[in-house]
Amino acid sequence: MPTLLAIDTALEACAVSVSTGGQMHTIYEPMKRGQTERLLPMIMEACEVIDVSLKDMNGVCVTRGPGSFTGVRVGLSVARTLASTREIPLYGMTSFEALSLLIENKPDYGIVLESKRQDVYFQAILNHQPQAPCVTTYEEILQTYPTLELIGNAGSLEFDQRHLTQRMIEAVRADKIAEGGSQPFYLRGADISQSQKKYRKLSKESLEIICKSKD
Repeated sequence: MPTLLAIDTALEACAVSVSTGGQMHTIYEPMKRGQTERLLPMIMEACEVIDVSLKDMNGVCVTRGPGSFTGVRVGLSVARTLASTREIPLYGMTSFEALSLLIENKPDYGIVLESKRQDVYFQAILNHQPQAPCVTTYEEILQTYPTLELIGNAGSLEFDQRHLTQRMIEAVRADKIAEGGSQPFYLRGADISQSQKKYRKLSKESLEIICKSKD
């Protein structure tokens, strides 16, 4: 089996899974900020537990939004740099696609994600078919789909995403996820007010040093 890494920093947590052969190790830490500092140490810790390094990776999977603006950028930056440096496939998944992996044997449901504004990100899955995602309000969802089961992190909704990165790896191994998706997935247009804070970009050189750390 290939050695794979899965990353999720888009959904108010920092989570990684590393898998090789029949082994898999997951680290999950709920957080609304701080993914920039924690992501690489978590990846290295997970690698160490099952005795692999980044140079052993055969593919990397990552959530690409919608979700936390900074979290999406952090996860994609690390995933893209690793894929480019090691010349391995990148599997980018929308947050909706990733969360759907946690739902089993349900033909109809809706995924509702916090937007940090008065509205929410929403996608309905009807008869197993994903509908077009959109920005709407929780009230409008209840009016349009009064009987639809909803999961997500908006309003009073809660969901257990501790196994999300594990499911992402399983989906890659089962050829359920196509290679690609290296760009962030946003549902908002140019009205997004981006933070003025400058985030340090992970360089290929720094990742190469990490990749060689167990040579």
